[in-house]
Amino acid sequence: MVRADARVGYAREWGLLFERQGLPRIAGAMWGWLLVCSPPEQTQEQLVQALDVAKGSVSTNARLLERVGFIERVAGAGSRSARYRIRPDAFEALMLEKLESTVRWRRLADRGVELATRSPSIRVDRLKVLRRFYAFMEKEQAAVIARWRRR
Repeated sequence: MVRADARVGYAREWGLLFERQGLPRIAGAMWGWLLVCSPPEQTQEQLVQALDVAKGSVSTNARLLERVGFIERVAGAGSRSARYRIRPDAFEALMLEKLESTVRWRRLADRGVELATRSPSIRVDRLKVLRRFYAFMEKEQAAVIARWRRR
């Protein structure tokens, strides 16, 4: 059995990865902990104790993780305390979020190309490359998600 401190270290690595992506470190640590904890459903108090963080931080970051579709809140059997767990489709939700972000980048690049074609002072070539790149990524990400769903 893996020691709890090794699992906490693993969870903290997720925290650092989330932080590098512009997300709260505690949200990443909570995600990492929920990936390796036992039982797989954890109360707010269990998260506070395991990660040595404030109750308010767990509450705030749980709402964030719920909003982006990574975790879900479930009723505890015989308990009034809510429990959190990884959503069964969380990994797909993560890819869908990335796809939505790619679509937003491509649409903004589309607008830039439109703007540049009406203004000779804007270099349209850079915007066209940007648009082609994100159009390509959008198509590829959608195809990956489709292949995942068919598997």
